[in-house]
Amino acid sequence: MTYATLLMPLVDSARADAHVDVAARLARRFESHVIALSSVGRLPSQMGPAMAAYGSGNANYVLADLRKDAEERAQRFAAAAAACGLVDAETLVDDDEDYEALVTHARCADLVLLGQPDPRAAHAAAGRALLDRALLGIAPPCLLVPYAGEVRTLGTNVLVAWNDSRPCTRAIIAALPFLREAATVHLMQCDAPTGSGGDALHPRLQAAATWLGRHGVKVQASLETTEIDYGNALLSRASDLGVDLLVAGAWSHSRIGERLFGGVTRTLLDSMTVPVLMAH
Repeated sequence: MTYATLLMPLVDSARADAHVDVAARLARRFESHVIALSSVGRLPSQMGPAMAAYGSGNANYVLADLRKDAEERAQRFAAAAAACGLVDAETLVDDDEDYEALVTHARCADLVLLGQPDPRAAHAAAGRALLDRALLGIAPPCLLVPYAGEVRTLGTNVLVAWNDSRPCTRAIIAALPFLREAATVHLMQCDAPTGSGGDALHPRLQAAATWLGRHGVKVQASLETTEIDYGNALLSRASDLGVDLLVAGAWSHSRIGERLFGGVTRTLLDSMTVPVLMAH
């Protein structure tokens, strides 16, 4: 398995060039073909101001401007790709709404590169809504790049969050190209303190470590007890270990439950400090 095709939705963001740089490095590393997707449509919350600026009945003018924006994003990508030596790439301008365009083109991709929305940006809420929907709705895994900080290395020292769930297993399988090449892979399960003592691995955690070992992954498994929520425990451990990639399943419980009561996925999406590879 490898990432033969990498899909990269284009957005108006101060981090756009940084995302192109990450895509170029992944393309060289995995010999990937990069598809840069610039969709014309917007989420409904973004259409309101545009329509108000033109007045009712002028949707064609709005769409013409949106298509022009999409084409300009594609042109900026082409220039940035040429500047960083990304050769095996193409741009697609799709007239569909952002999410629908992403779902359609992701069906023929191995990995989707997405950026964590900057909460200070004008359309942060819409960007986050798109990210949430993408994690649930598209077929391939997502590699999420934080909105702050520089991605100097990627996948040399990896933390894998294990909770013996379907999304967790899917994320690990999706991350295997990274895991096989990593110098160190930390496989970690978080548990609340029980007072029983001992540091033996859970049988399922040990089974996961053995499974990864059969794939040639240099894995170190650990069972961590924590009194804080698991999402922040993962981020804290990632900082302690100096990892440059975190692998986790997305929405392991019901999405409604996660939204009401928090959850690891929400914490990672809100507070990630390193790239995160997720699958649902």
